[in-house]
Amino acid sequence: MKEVTPALIATIKDGSINLEDKELFKKLINHLDGKRVKIKFMQFRANRSNEQNSYYWSVIIKMIAEHCGYFSNDEYWDIHVEMKRMFLPKSGKLNIASSSNLTTIDFEEYQSKIRMWASQYHGLTIPKPNEDLNKLIGVEQCQKK
Repeated sequence: MKEVTPALIATIKDGSINLEDKELFKKLINHLDGKRVKIKFMQFRANRSNEQNSYYWSVIIKMIAEHCGYFSNDEYWDIHVEMKRMFLPKSGKLNIASSSNLTTIDFEEYQSKIRMWASQYHGLTIPKPNEDLNKLIGVEQCQKK
């Protein structure tokens, strides 16, 4: 059975630690009382946001899938797995990393690699987050006045 490693978020200021979840900390201390523990410090980096994930599925994956003639959720999933295989570092039993563990910065880098690949190999212009696709492809120029 895999050991669960709790992670606590805190802010260090002026030599003091301010924990966000003091109750969890107390439970851990009580649970591990008398045991030798390893404490690891690392700078906090937020995991990908819900907005990033929504953009990834509704814009990037959807555009690539539909360009390739795929329209079902299962086929969208297949595109996602292929993008992970192509653009994420290898890990785990299946040798495919999980995108859900990426930080917001790492997830944007992953999406950027996919956008560049889609442009280079498929001629797809995938808009960046918050970018208007109509302006990118010049739709306003094509509309009658």
